[in-house]
Amino acid sequence: METKYAIVVMSEHGEEHPGGQGRMVHALKAAQEFKAAGVPFNIFFHGIGVQWLTMFDTKPDRFTQNYSPLFEQVRDTIGGACHFCAATRFGAGESAAHLGVPLLGTPGDHHSIAALIAEGYQPLIF
Repeated sequence: METKYAIVVMSEHGEEHPGGQGRMVHALKAAQEFKAAGVPFNIFFHGIGVQWLTMFDTKPDRFTQNYSPLFEQVRDTIGGACHFCAATRFGAGESAAHLGVPLLGTPGDHHSIAALIAEGYQPLIF
């Protein structure tokens, strides 16, 4: 059985968080490379990482404007975002809907990495 990967974005966004920006770029590049190679994978947004959905939806800064083409190139591989984190905690539910990203889990609970593993994914955390 071929391994399928879950690229899980949990990094913070914003110019004051260059480490989070770096992790986001590496997540997008990994997705681009997996897609080009035909490796099975999906991208998932958990925790504060769901705010990247709002950032790429609205493109308020040079970082998201610069990397928006790469995000768009792999957007069709996004498997979802944690429902609680996106809709309740970090205000990214509207952007998730606008981008066509499904919310996973129940409204009052988190979607878990354990659920991804149970679905056969090997998680890669960014």
